[in-house]
Amino acid sequence: MSVTPPEPERSNGAVFFDALTSRTKRYDSWNDSHEWQRSGLPKTWMNATSAMLGFFGLVVLPLAIAAVVLGHLGLRAEGRGEASWRPFGVAGLVLGYVSLALWGGFVLLAMGDAAGWTDLV
Repeated sequence: MSVTPPEPERSNGAVFFDALTSRTKRYDSWNDSHEWQRSGLPKTWMNATSAMLGFFGLVVLPLAIAAVVLGHLGLRAEGRGEASWRPFGVAGLVLGYVSLALWGGFVLLAMGDAAGWTDLV
């Protein structure tokens, strides 16, 4: 007669406080590698990354485009309650659009200079 050990008792979930977002996070499940696994990953990283890329977008054009895209996605996720740090998303959008405008002006000036239109500026 074989005896099976009883299932280990599992809690209903642990609650942790996240100091960066000032919110509590609930960890609901225990995965096979015995680590707490979050249910529903937040999309806050989009807003934070948008602000950083918007700043570096002043130097590198593709980063400005990425800042605008991530800023819009982050603000949409924030509106649905899936993200936080709204000011970072807004800053990323503003910096991204300003970077795009500066890059556009630079390209127009370069094209005008190549065509000999420098006396207009």
